Amino acid sequence: MPLLMTFIDYCKAFDSVEHHTVWESLLEQGVERKYVDVLKDCYSNCAAKFRPFNRIIVVPIKKGVRQGDPISPILLSVVLESVIRKCDWDDFGVNVNGRMLSHLRFADDIVLLILTPQEAERMVRQLDEVGKKVGLQLNAKKTKVMRNRIADPSAVRLGQTTFEDTDDYLVAVSTSDMACTPRVYQ
Repeated sequence: MPLLMTFIDYCKAFDSVEHHTVWESLLEQGVERKYVDVLKDCYSNCAAKFRPFNRIIVVPIKKGVRQGDPISPILLSVVLESVIRKCDWDDFGVNVNGRMLSHLRFADDIVLLILTPQEAERMVRQLDEVGKKVGLQLNAKKTKVMRNRIADPSAVRLGQTTFEDTDDYLVAVSTSDMACTPRVYQ
């Protein structure tokens, strides 16, 4: 079976997602309003303060989720779930035990699983269009394609940009003592 995997990268995903889309996504996915309101309060009136040349500058923070906050990857994942639900991918993906599997996702990492470059382009285009509506910008320079030996070698593009093919991928391998070791597989 031919297989293409498109590794999606977003430009500063944690910094760019719009706050209102976080709240809307939480509500769409069944989180009670009272909990959404608590999160809204945590994000309201946030600002960054700088002191260049002994003068304080206050910059309001109006988008993004807080990096390092334990809930931030979950909030971003909730937004990405809403984005993916809006994509029309019912006919895309690979058949795994009778079910279509179109993607894998962890925090801001998404891997699209497809059979042809044409399907990959349609999925990436939809993901890009819907993602832009919530503040996400696809990073075409870091988005990569990996394929098995029997997959169509045609390029995968978004607009005028051709995604780079790769044979390597990097994973962090956890051991029983919870140590993480990066490994490159080819």
